Amino acid sequence: MKKLGIYFMMLALVAVTFVACGEKEPHPAPVITMPPTITIDCEHLSDFTPVEVTVTSQEDYMKEIKVYVKFGPAEKVLGTYTPETEGSPKKWLMWNHTYNLSDFEMTAEYLETIKDMDVYFCVDVKTDQADNFASRSTRITIISGVNPPPSDTPLDSPVSFTWTKLGYAETVLNPVGLKFKKNYVNKATYAVIEKNPGTAKLVNLGSLGASITTKEGLEKAITDGSDIAELKQISSSGSGSYDIYLGTVVGTTYYMTHITHATVTTPSAGTQVEVTGTWQK
Repeated sequence: MKKLGIYFMMLALVAVTFVACGEKEPHPAPVITMPPTITIDCEHLSDFTPVEVTVTSQEDYMKEIKVYVKFGPAEKVLGTYTPETEGSPKKWLMWNHTYNLSDFEMTAEYLETIKDMDVYFCVDVKTDQADNFASRSTRITIISGVNPPPSDTPLDSPVSFTWTKLGYAETVLNPVGLKFKKNYVNKATYAVIEKNPGTAKLVNLGSLGASITTKEGLEKAITDGSDIAELKQISSSGSGSYDIYLGTVVGTTYYMTHITHATVTTPSAGTQVEVTGTWQK
């Protein structure tokens, strides 16, 4: 009985050994090395960092490598490589290639159209064994401007001015493009301010003017503001303090004029209005 037990144990051991020898251990898959992130800046294409891809296989020989960009349901093949196309022997175990932005064949305009999609850089590898292959992908981030121009350029320092109107005379305040309208101030209620010829726009900035500190803010306020033909706020009957902010466009330059005081006198030549303040651009 003891001999029979030993016999069955040896038989079981032989069976296990036979099964183990019959199993095929999987070969290690090819290893794909590429950057973990890829960024394309539509406004600074020259800053693109080339993408280097390396594929190595430890045992099974590679027979095809496909590199492509996938966006949505579409894909753009950058290259399909085989030992024959690469001039390599049949026993192909290593491959390396660097992709410059020109290899993607995508203009800045085209990149703008796909920047909101899920875009991936992909590599697929096949070996001479059907069950041994590898794939890897890296997301491509498409942006517009890593280093955009500053949007907070401060206005130039204020420049003080004194601007005088005497009687009927028409006087200009340069370079901001304002002028006193030609009228008799002694017969009028106001010394009227209007655009000088060549001034594209005149805007009463109102209380907003006090908060404008940048060139971009001034340009936006004038662009969004309403063009007026003239301003009737400076009294010609008496001196006084003011807080008037005017925006003008002369050529391509945006100006802000701040009127703070007007002194009215009556010399022998007629009523005189002397306005003081500052201007900035």
